Amino acid sequence: GDTCLHMAGTKYFENIFSVELSKTCCDFLEKNFLQFSKNIGIDASNVRLWDGDSAETLPKMISLVDSRCVFWLDAHVSGGVTVQAEEHKIPIMKEISAISSHPVKDHVIIIDDIRGSFESMDSWPDINEVIEAIKSINSDYLITIKYGILFAEVPGSAPKPLYKQITKPITVLEHKK
Repeated sequence: GDTCLHMAGTKYFENIFSVELSKTCCDFLEKNFLQFSKNIGIDASNVRLWDGDSAETLPKMISLVDSRCVFWLDAHVSGGVTVQAEEHKIPIMKEISAISSHPVKDHVIIIDDIRGSFESMDSWPDINEVIEAIKSINSDYLITIKYGILFAEVPGSAPKPLYKQITKPITVLEHKK
């Protein structure tokens, strides 16, 4: 929910979709997300939470989109209350396949914790396989890996520099213990 809250707080995203496979997490978010966002002053009315496996849900979500968008792929077990689908542990390749079926071929694709593809972690595809799948969507994708996150964007599709678009300060969310 943190990423969705941040995205909603920036006001740059018309719609924000998020999928949660963990029943525990999904129930918690359904009960608390909107109230929590109101409590911290963020309008999250453009956030839609989906319950299920991202590999199966993403094609339905994509069918609702008719323009370039940002995909933040983060569906993998990371401990705690997170869970994995019975059919697969890491749905990245299925998610990229769903994105490739969309008529828009210059979406921004971000994959969290991509280091699993370098470290031969259980069920992670090889990094070359991931890059090849993204490049098969559009050979112009520029792929950068930084801070354990893969960023893929078609440079010619990028909007004007963000610093020229900012008209007011961006809220930074912090979790204090």
